[in-house]
Amino acid sequence: MNWKNIIDKFDFKVEHVGFEKEIKSTRMTRTGLELSGYFSLETINACILWGKEEFNYLETFDLNTKIKKVENIFKLAPPVVILSRSFAPTHWLINLATIYNITIISTSLSSSDINTRINLFLSESLSKSITIHGNLLEIYGQGVMIIGESGMGKSETTIELVKDGHLFIADDAIECKKIFDKVMGSPSPIAKGFMEVRGLGIIDVARLFGIEKIKESTHIDVIIELVEFKPNIHNFERLGKDLQYKEIHGIKIPYYLVPVTSGKKISDLIEVIVANLKLIQSGYNSFNEFIQKSKEIK
Repeated sequence: MNWKNIIDKFDFKVEHVGFEKEIKSTRMTRTGLELSGYFSLETINACILWGKEEFNYLETFDLNTKIKKVENIFKLAPPVVILSRSFAPTHWLINLATIYNITIISTSLSSSDINTRINLFLSESLSKSITIHGNLLEIYGQGVMIIGESGMGKSETTIELVKDGHLFIADDAIECKKIFDKVMGSPSPIAKGFMEVRGLGIIDVARLFGIEKIKESTHIDVIIELVEFKPNIHNFERLGKDLQYKEIHGIKIPYYLVPVTSGKKISDLIEVIVANLKLIQSGYNSFNEFIQKSKEIK
């Protein structure tokens, strides 16, 4: 990835075209330490963002000092410098960019807006992705990943949940990326909007249930694994005392093991799991309430 990818994504103005150095960092830098004269790196691999704070700081110096401070940063060959609406692309800055072959782009956005948008874009684009076999929906605002062996009814359960008004994200292959402290799940580009149903084939979810039932991605907030009911093999949760977790990209995500048996409507159970998890995360635990009432009766 380089500065051209940012231009393709955002409506920024190119002030000067420099070399196409690879952007390796998922976070932008404001180069506060470097502007003050402290350098700990031999090169800069992150996008530089300069806004009102940097502009006002440089304005406290004469032109020669300004040039020297910026020149020392340009010598570290940053891949791109992004100027907010508060940092004017002055002639001396563009002249330096020409000398050191640095790309300068500007925007009418504020520094905070740029920081939010670019950091998210970089994180999504540069984060490592793993593919997990399963289905992904958004239920009551929570991203729910349904996993399990083939034949456990993942697609059928997903259809029931979509018919109940929940949002469909992915079927079969879920691309998972770590975005800041969350795991983001999305479909593969080829399978986006489609679902494979055993005995029926490939269906277009948007055409069957409405475009409003489709969402491009969601944070993965809970993992539900469907398994064949084998009490001598699996340790099923009976009381709900403690949450279980699975890790994706090193992030712990609440995990539920759900036995599939004849006559059990899994979609209803999943809705209950999600609603109960939201209660637990808000501070309420039905197990603790049950124990408390038991003590009161005794």
